[in-house]
Amino acid sequence: MPIELPPGATPQAFTRRYNRSVRVLTTPIHIGPAMGAGPSIQVPPPDGPELTAVWDTGATSSAISKGVAKQAGLTAVSMAVCKTGAGEVVCPVHHIRLYLPNHVCIPQLEVMELDIAVDALIGMDVIGSSDFAVTNLEDRAVLSFRMPSISLVDFVRETKELSPNRPCPCQSGRKYKHCHGK
Repeated sequence: MPIELPPGATPQAFTRRYNRSVRVLTTPIHIGPAMGAGPSIQVPPPDGPELTAVWDTGATSSAISKGVAKQAGLTAVSMAVCKTGAGEVVCPVHHIRLYLPNHVCIPQLEVMELDIAVDALIGMDVIGSSDFAVTNLEDRAVLSFRMPSISLVDFVRETKELSPNRPCPCQSGRKYKHCHGK
């Protein structure tokens, strides 16, 4: 089910910068009880603890740990069969409000409760409903997220538009052909 903005809401975005290249993309999150559609998704997070989410393009659905579900006092709305690396398991399903950095909020998200070693996994149900990009200029990873998608990001077209004699986009002061265009 695609994530949709409530009527009248404007696109929301955040960027997470890392000081190095990373193998695991993480962001701080908060969770709260799910809410119906409203005029805005930009709301302050609850007073609860800051949690850590791993962005997982291999996960079909988003998930929270059993400890997070218990700590938040969530009640399952149903049960589902979840396919994990360890095989299929039957797990509780919860409806939550997900607070991402920069006050980006998904007011209603269905998540699976799993026995995982992190607080939460952000899966393709969220990633695939938005613009999601990871760049790694000068060995510094940057995760950018925007919902909903409002423009096309095309690295192939962008690369073709770089003339070899133009200044390099890395701002080194050198021509592209003598810098990142080698």
